[in-house]
Amino acid sequence: MTLHRLLGDYNLAYPVADPRGAGGHVHLIGVQALIPAGNGLPTVKQNCADCHPTAEHPQLGFYAGGIYFLRNNASSYEINEIGGRRQSEQATQPALAAVRTYTLSPFDGGTDPAIYFGGYDCSGVPSHDTAWVFRGSVSAALTPLQ
Repeated sequence: MTLHRLLGDYNLAYPVADPRGAGGHVHLIGVQALIPAGNGLPTVKQNCADCHPTAEHPQLGFYAGGIYFLRNNASSYEINEIGGRRQSEQATQPALAAVRTYTLSPFDGGTDPAIYFGGYDCSGVPSHDTAWVFRGSVSAALTPLQ
């Protein structure tokens, strides 16, 4: 698939202690991906003013799954998605066009604390009631897609 644009690291690369490793950290980097619509993957905001379609791909949209990268080190990245991989082109709800921020829960989570993800990016399209927050465990957040 053609990736037309990838916008990442909106606010910061968020460090999270990696329970899988030997005391290291993983950095979370939220992204927004502009891809061809109608290619089997769920997209939202097709043909928005920010999309710049081409003759080869006349309809573009933003991937709807809330993807983010796990930066293990300077040369090792993995990808994950809020709630797991979307399984169909129609799986656009809730529309998680861009992961913008993260924070660990301030409450004691024991050995697997909670982490919150928040986001949305209007990409020049009027948008109302579209901000979102999801909660998950650190272990789930740091498990890359297979």
